Amino acid sequence: MIQKNAILDVADNSGARKVLCIGFLGGKKRAVVGDVIVVSARVVAPRGKVNKGKVYKAVVVRTKGPIRRLDGSIIRFSSNAVVLVNDQGDPLGTRVFGPVRKLPVAGGDKGKIGKVVKVLRKGGRVMAKVAGVALCRKSVKPSKDREGGIFSVERFIDISNIALFDNEAGVRTRVGYKFVDGKKVRYLKGSGRVLD
Repeated sequence: MIQKNAILDVADNSGARKVLCIGFLGGKKRAVVGDVIVVSARVVAPRGKVNKGKVYKAVVVRTKGPIRRLDGSIIRFSSNAVVLVNDQGDPLGTRVFGPVRKLPVAGGDKGKIGKVVKVLRKGGRVMAKVAGVALCRKSVKPSKDREGGIFSVERFIDISNIALFDNEAGVRTRVGYKFVDGKKVRYLKGSGRVLD
């Protein structure tokens, strides 16, 4: 759990080494793994992309506090660490160092079919949001343009836990590559249908 004024390690190669947590998004008072926070760069490398004292957004990737997984086990990390991101959520660096927690999909979501709504490249991994899959409850404060309440929203799933579904064959499938008339094309391995 990250609180305000905490000094955090930076787990990427953006050029920052240590940052200071100066705020949270969404009216929160503390942050856990996966939350986006506002930080100020305190210790930076000489020739990095990051300037000392400038304000950035960051995603929390490790915390010293315990994290309970879906199977009941608890994991802890040796340090609190973040990855710097831009306003679109893309990482500023090109690599992420050290372990990063992965949220497994289990239980009732296995075998569900939905359309990919959003794809996010975060910390060297690709995450996807699928309509109607991996729902969680989210509290939203009322504002001028929207009504408040508790809503069910999709959370991001690691792309390795998502399989492509072939509508014609009615089964999940994988994508392969083959040469047709000297041109490399993608095809569905289940039905053999060429995609492009």
